[in-house]
Amino acid sequence: MLPLLFQTLEQSFGSALSPAAFVTYWGAVLLLAYTLAAPIYRMWIDYATVRTGLERQWIMICPQCGERTVVQGRRCANCRGNLEIPLIVRLWHAGTMRRESRLARWIRWTIHGLAITGFVAVSLVGMVMTGALAPEGELHRLFLGIAITAWAAFGWLVGRALHLGPGGPLGRLRDAVLAVAAIGILAMALFLAHMARQNLEVTLVQFSTEGGMARLADQSLSLTGGEIEFEYLQLEHDLLGYHKIIGLALQGQGRVPIPRRNLQQWILRHLWEYADTYAARGLTVRRRTERLRVEHDQAYEVVLRGRDILTRRIGGGKPSVERP
Repeated sequence: MLPLLFQTLEQSFGSALSPAAFVTYWGAVLLLAYTLAAPIYRMWIDYATVRTGLERQWIMICPQCGERTVVQGRRCANCRGNLEIPLIVRLWHAGTMRRESRLARWIRWTIHGLAITGFVAVSLVGMVMTGALAPEGELHRLFLGIAITAWAAFGWLVGRALHLGPGGPLGRLRDAVLAVAAIGILAMALFLAHMARQNLEVTLVQFSTEGGMARLADQSLSLTGGEIEFEYLQLEHDLLGYHKIIGLALQGQGRVPIPRRNLQQWILRHLWEYADTYAARGLTVRRRTERLRVEHDQAYEVVLRGRDILTRRIGGGKPSVERP
């Protein structure tokens, strides 16, 4: 399904695919930069405004006394009469009709600053982890552009929904719903970008050999006849064209699991325990092993290129496919 989708996109765009991907990608990068810079600029303007002594307040004509009054509640500041502000207006502008104290202002600036810093950090880490800094192919660049656009929209909407300042509950609820939609688009775009990535090569595990032993992290196992077995979990979905390999362990005269975090270990156990359930939904989960030939006193890495599992010496040498 996905290969057919990619082929259809390439045929539909034709020679326009490259400029379309270029505009989408760099437009998204500029949008993300604006999303990061705009709140910083807004905080700077807010700070300069406060230092100048300017204040933003609501003003209306009191229906009781006919005098102009500053709105700080439901009553007129002159005659203390009811301003008769409709409920829907009060709800929409809740929190904006009262004067902000100095302490509340500094708390708001601090929280906004921490939120901006966190968003910048997550954006940078995400760009590195997804390969967005070096797109591979025009389709990969196109989907990355869509993903970055969705991420920028998500950050902007979450900032509007959670910021400590003017804004009614209905507007915040609307922004929260749109933010959820943006994160869904982001997830789909990242999945498509991953599947469209050309010459994808993922390092599954690195190990070294010393004498007749193989060493992984701080554990070792004995080799059998100059060979080592690589155990992995294989995930496949024929309809989507999805294929993923996850390394589990190295085997020789013993078994050494690949070190993983607790959450990753739980996910792998869950996938294997519920393999039949996932198979009924089209996702095949299998455990397999590949027998790899190795030499003594070398450092190796096992990599996945496309659907091939390859081994190579670290620091040089061409990859070579080893089959049982």
